Amino acid sequence: MSETEQFWRKHLDAIDASGLTTKVYAEQNQLKAIELYKWRNHFRRQAERSRKQQSGFMRVNLESVQSRPAPLATSRPGTACTITLDDMRIELATLPPANWLRSLCLTARGDQ
Repeated sequence: MSETEQFWRKHLDAIDASGLTTKVYAEQNQLKAIELYKWRNHFRRQAERSRKQQSGFMRVNLESVQSRPAPLATSRPGTACTITLDDMRIELATLPPANWLRSLCLTARGDQ
């Protein structure tokens, strides 16, 4: 975090802790309320981008998969996605949402 971001983050945290309105806090600290609002929005957008990035994808380590001969591609017509876990095979007509796949991988790994 840059020094500028640290400066504004400190003030935004102080506003939350004080219970004052942003306008009153700005007046008491010789700051412009509009700048405080701008930086609050900046940090909210930054947090939202971070959440989207974290929940969208999951790293998959292919080395952890048991090595065995891969089955021939025998998916039925209309299958958009085939998932094989150990001896279980799941064929889906449409691609599932990324969060669903992430949950499936975590559950299969025993993390949930």
